[in-house]
Amino acid sequence: MSQLWTWTPPSNNTVSLVAATDGGGLVVNQQSGTGNGSPQSVIRFDPSGNPTRDSWTSTAAASASALTNISYIAADAFSATQSGSTTTSLFSSGSPIDLPYSVFPAPAPDNASKQMINIQVFRLDPTQPNVQPVTVDMTERVNSAINFWQKQGILLNWNKTLGSNGIQISPLCFRAPCLHSDNIDNLTNVQNDAVIVYAQAPYFFRQFSNPKVIYYSFINYVAGTDTSAATINIPNPAQSKTFIGPSNVVVAAHSVDDVLPHETGHVFNLNHVRSAGNLMCGALGSNWFADLWPALTCSSW
Repeated sequence: MSQLWTWTPPSNNTVSLVAATDGGGLVVNQQSGTGNGSPQSVIRFDPSGNPTRDSWTSTAAASASALTNISYIAADAFSATQSGSTTTSLFSSGSPIDLPYSVFPAPAPDNASKQMINIQVFRLDPTQPNVQPVTVDMTERVNSAINFWQKQGILLNWNKTLGSNGIQISPLCFRAPCLHSDNIDNLTNVQNDAVIVYAQAPYFFRQFSNPKVIYYSFINYVAGTDTSAATINIPNPAQSKTFIGPSNVVVAAHSVDDVLPHETGHVFNLNHVRSAGNLMCGALGSNWFADLWPALTCSSW
């Protein structure tokens, strides 16, 4: 085995591995000093060994003296503790770590193997009335999600023996006798209305009931458009019209854009960030003015 490159950290600094990157690079955590509260930063090495310090660690540290306990979470997300605080904060580096693909599951923190995540794909029955024809390549859209998350070390396993080349006819209700309301159990459409979605969600979960499977369901319209997708949220039983988090059911309109990688991120409990080019770029909903910029610039959904 030949040595590719070397790098010597400054005196009294320690280095720990964060991740290997696709193409032969490395991401490391550099600690300035040996004490538990010593400042830390993230350095990325390209395949030739050229280092680049993540600017977010420098910016955050400049306003808080130092960052400690830096830990990589997923995509471009890191957690860290700012000097003088006992609270762990979440930071977006703006540059997702492009993990190398491996046919082997990634090791969990306890060194146990993570299993692949099974996915299933459904479409409405095109022979039924009021069903919009799917005008995009469903296989291409789903493979986009598979390929992206594969690079992050998450293997989405699509069983192509189910249905027609892996695409099954949806069991969703869209006509009598099971249809009682155009806005509730008519699951061919998902509206941008918390009241209706709160009522619709249990019907989706009744049809897509395996909690260990990610479901992609191509329907007519999502939020009133034919190009959107959404991850169905889980209703909060303690408070009507509110939700406790994302589910494992993703719905996509019949002419959906290439947004399934983004929606799969929601399934993995990743929230929107106001960072153009980030996979999870999107409106946060807390400030309508601040959300104008993501609405104009997000390129990943």
